[in-house]
Amino acid sequence: MDDFFQRLMVAVDHKSIHQVRNQNDCSGINKLFLAYFHQGQNNKQIVKMIQQLLRAREIDRRTQKQLLSAIGTPVKKKENSTASDINSFSMLESLLSRSRSRTDLEQTILIDQQLLQQLKLVENPVMREIVEIVLALKSGNIFWAQRVIEKILVSDYHQLIFMRKITVSNPEQRMKELKRNDGLMIKMFKLVEKYIEDKNLVRAFRLFFEYGMNSKELPRFFGYISQSDSLSSIRTLIKGRWGKRFPGLWFKVLMGKNHPAEAQAFLRVALAFPAIKHLDRGEMWLLAYHIPPSDSARKELRYKLEKLNKDNSAYAKYILLELMEQQPIIKKIMEEVDYEFRQPIYNLKRAFYRRLIQQRIASHFSLYQLIQLGDQDPWLLWQTAR
Repeated sequence: MDDFFQRLMVAVDHKSIHQVRNQNDCSGINKLFLAYFHQGQNNKQIVKMIQQLLRAREIDRRTQKQLLSAIGTPVKKKENSTASDINSFSMLESLLSRSRSRTDLEQTILIDQQLLQQLKLVENPVMREIVEIVLALKSGNIFWAQRVIEKILVSDYHQLIFMRKITVSNPEQRMKELKRNDGLMIKMFKLVEKYIEDKNLVRAFRLFFEYGMNSKELPRFFGYISQSDSLSSIRTLIKGRWGKRFPGLWFKVLMGKNHPAEAQAFLRVALAFPAIKHLDRGEMWLLAYHIPPSDSARKELRYKLEKLNKDNSAYAKYILLELMEQQPIIKKIMEEVDYEFRQPIYNLKRAFYRRLIQQRIASHFSLYQLIQLGDQDPWLLWQTAR
């Protein structure tokens, strides 16, 4: 979960807030391009794709050769990475091997406090919270574990796109790590099943992974959590305690079960006033599918958009731009909030993704988005390769 490949697959394999667009640009870049580009896999395909792009831009052969040499080399460096981020699965492994009944309580509390400090450095929010769940369960604090599970269930996988830290390993090492991680995630989930008494919350936790992650990344874990839930059982869950709490999750599940009309009907209720007041930051993407019509709901919508605009994270800006593109009413609201948003959405997105490339945040994802916009400036490739 810590590497770019999974973040890419989440971003472009899983249907998200933006509709699937035709990829007819002259470069011939497909949805696996960025994964290959970053991981240094399938170098022939990389070279072919980049060559098509450079030829379309009529770049001279000498420059083509230099650039292909620069970007065709497998990435060895990491962007501002820290040992704690790379070893989040190692933390999980250590905790899972710990006995739940301990005698030296004082020493254990000290170790747990140190681990919590290390967890603050883990940028991947899902992995950080998974480790925290196991820490809570191993400490016997079920209430704490439940609160963290609830936090995960209102999070958005798109956050993973904008992590600065990138773990790169050779194919052999990567396969070894994935096999280990696969088993650790199964152990984590079994621990949750054992100690969390609210089985509907456990089911929601399972559905979060089943309808959000890429099945090829952790195949054994995906196989363990995947169940053939009937539509009637999902409806029962939605009518229960957690139906209003996790609207993003239930919308994805209903859409995943190919019931768009029912998903839209659910959303009309979930985003109505006063329910919209409880819409979490990680679920703002739902507004791409429905805008509540009432004046009270629109007032709350404006408040939440203003709050999102004050969030300087790349993820928040990304969500805001996508919402403005999908919903003209949101674009109009933001034009009233900030003069900057009176620019065409193309200009706003182009400036945003170019800035990310300069800051080395989600560089390859940003390159992909710019090419989709039709911005095929060779400078972008140089910046991404540096």
